[in-house]
Amino acid sequence: MSESSGGPLPLLPAIIPFLTLLANLSLFSYGLQAGWISPMSKVLQSEEGPSDTPISDSTMLWIASTMTITAVVATPIYSYLLDAFGRKMCIITIGIFQLSCWAIKLFYASTAGLIIARAACGVASGACFTVVPVYLKEISQEDNRGAIGSLVMLTQSFGFVTMYAMGPYLEYYTVLWVVIALPAVMVLLMLMAPESPAYLIKIGKIEEAKAALALLRGKDKNEKYICNETLLMITQEEHFKSLPTLSYRTILSEKAYRNGLVLLAIVMTVHACSGNFAVFTYAATIVKTSGVTVDPDLQTVAFPLVMAIGGILPTIFMDKMRRKTLFAICLVVTGASHSVVASVILLHNHDVHVPGGLAVGAITVSAFANGAGILPVPYVIMSELFNFQVRARLIGICVTYAWFLCFVQLSIFGPISGTFGMHTMFFGFAAINIVGVTLVWILLPETKGKSVEEIESELRGKKRINDF
Repeated sequence: MSESSGGPLPLLPAIIPFLTLLANLSLFSYGLQAGWISPMSKVLQSEEGPSDTPISDSTMLWIASTMTITAVVATPIYSYLLDAFGRKMCIITIGIFQLSCWAIKLFYASTAGLIIARAACGVASGACFTVVPVYLKEISQEDNRGAIGSLVMLTQSFGFVTMYAMGPYLEYYTVLWVVIALPAVMVLLMLMAPESPAYLIKIGKIEEAKAALALLRGKDKNEKYICNETLLMITQEEHFKSLPTLSYRTILSEKAYRNGLVLLAIVMTVHACSGNFAVFTYAATIVKTSGVTVDPDLQTVAFPLVMAIGGILPTIFMDKMRRKTLFAICLVVTGASHSVVASVILLHNHDVHVPGGLAVGAITVSAFANGAGILPVPYVIMSELFNFQVRARLIGICVTYAWFLCFVQLSIFGPISGTFGMHTMFFGFAAINIVGVTLVWILLPETKGKSVEEIESELRGKKRINDF
């Protein structure tokens, strides 16, 4: 929806912040569920745990990585469901999967039950990053989309913070009773929320789209502003339908799209394999391995808190700094931080005294860099690299690929750490970040301030435009 649809934009109605927070409850729940493994590993592997027998390290590995497997499957499915059943219904199903995840852990805390619960969590995780940004973009106004969109990354960070803060100190079942209400509330309230006007236009429900738009803008549906904005959406939809259908074969035969997909795959490889996902999954274990003895669980609370603080910076600097520069700086910082963590763990394993707090500080710095650049920048680049005809398909491929890499990362973290030492994984993460920053700086075109046509011209191999 565009500012050019007629007249000045109205003041932001109260329903927009409400719907933003409501939809982002799914991201908050994602943060809770993704962060749940770290504080709960100790409980699940103890004699006093909820399962009949303590859970082994290898089984914990499968419980942790199951989420990423089902996220890989869910991402392309929800890309289809978005247009088949609507944004609102997809968010409701995300809440149902998240509710199921907590309920299974609450009432069937066996090994099989925990794996099933993590599978449900993975479906919701893959879906929420696909669905929620689309819904928020389509209900928001032109001048507040940036701030509203940035909340997607911030909200998941606060979910991590909340779980890290209460998980180690509350009893297993108490934690579950506290968090299970969130998806239930979200589902109930979303039943009363308006559907995206753009989706209603897409399926031919023009009057319902006008009513939804009027509610979202705080105006009467017959006012000129609402009529103009509705007409603009209808025109855009008719233009889109008039365009030829593009197959994947046709898309990949175009050099600009093919090169863009390769570059985006490099960006997402660095993004997913930077090491931060493994750190947040196994934070308490990593801190203990680095030699910290004073309440490692308390130390780990700083990681998501600092990531959330770092996540505020892109809302301020994303449109002032070049995307590539911000991404590169954060990769360098993360690579250096992981090198410090690896060195501390290696020295500790050889009985050389090094303050464990040094590793905690390094992980905290990498968490800040993750929130400030590594997490948000790739998604901004993805939205700017391709035109609207191919954007959804190619982004779907890259997000699915990123979830697959997260699965591989979690699957090998335990075995490699057990066989060669955890420092091996962190030296590997450091290398990925340093190699990544080199590839990104040399190969990736800057997207800030450029039209799609300029970017596609560069992707075809023509001269770079104002990259430095």
